[in-house]
Amino acid sequence: MGSTHDSEESVSEEAVSVKGTWKHAAFHVATTIATPAAYAPLPFALASLGWPLGFWGYWSVAFFQQVASLGNNIAIQIAAGSSLKAIYKNYHENGTLTLQHFVIFFGIFELLLSQLPDIHSLRWVNAVCTFCTIGFAGTTIGVTIYNGKKIDRTSVSYSLQGSSASKTFKAFNALGTIAFSFGDAMLPEIQNTVKEPAKRNMHKSISAAYSVIILTYWQLAFSGYWAFGSEVPSLALQYKTMPFFGDFVSICGAIGFTPLDFVFPALAYLKAGRTVNNSKLSQLMQPLNILIATWFSIVAILGCIGAVRFIVEDIKNYKFFHDM
Repeated sequence: MGSTHDSEESVSEEAVSVKGTWKHAAFHVATTIATPAAYAPLPFALASLGWPLGFWGYWSVAFFQQVASLGNNIAIQIAAGSSLKAIYKNYHENGTLTLQHFVIFFGIFELLLSQLPDIHSLRWVNAVCTFCTIGFAGTTIGVTIYNGKKIDRTSVSYSLQGSSASKTFKAFNALGTIAFSFGDAMLPEIQNTVKEPAKRNMHKSISAAYSVIILTYWQLAFSGYWAFGSEVPSLALQYKTMPFFGDFVSICGAIGFTPLDFVFPALAYLKAGRTVNNSKLSQLMQPLNILIATWFSIVAILGCIGAVRFIVEDIKNYKFFHDM
């Protein structure tokens, strides 16, 4: 009897928790992908590439999951702390609070939010975050266009600068940055909160979220590159305060998000051996997934190489616990 009661209770709890709409899921997807940390380095990444351009399964992704989780949280902590400090300094120019204080404040806020029972409980928080992120993107796009118009356009160069080796490593680094910006390891957890028909609602939420993400991402990337050309900094707004940030984002994208979001899903599809009704499409899917897994494995390796090289070059600018 006890077992039956526990089973009924767990089913009841699951039914209560799975009540999210496609709009709620869209907020979750948009918030977990599009963050200021993801937007800010995109113009530099585009400038670096130029215009033309079961059990064992758990352990196989555990390392990459931890890298993505740790890296993403550190990046967000730095970006949030720097933003809070900038607001503080705007009103208290001679204030004594440092970056470390604001990182701690934001960490406490995150700790409080983590006490909520599930992702669905964050739906309104993520709704606010989504609109704030859109506002951040719009502001940054506006600032870059405004500054771009003030610059003598004849002095702006779009040619790739540096030696052949430098250009190559910049391109490698850019691949990791783009992977970080588009990476999202939360989709299964988000889909678990969506009510039936879950597949249809999840499709609508992803379509809505990625429509916003793609429009704002590429507008920011292109406007930043247009405004500053090959001299665009690695962080669109506060490069001088965070000299290592672009390098850090790139290595997290290369080691964490690329394997999790682009390589393992393709390998899982191949391992599962799933087929579709259309035999021609079925024949196409296998080589396509092999190509995706192979290409993004290469992207992960190259992105890691480029990021490590830039970190080694920028190490002289690092100071532990520095008030940036």
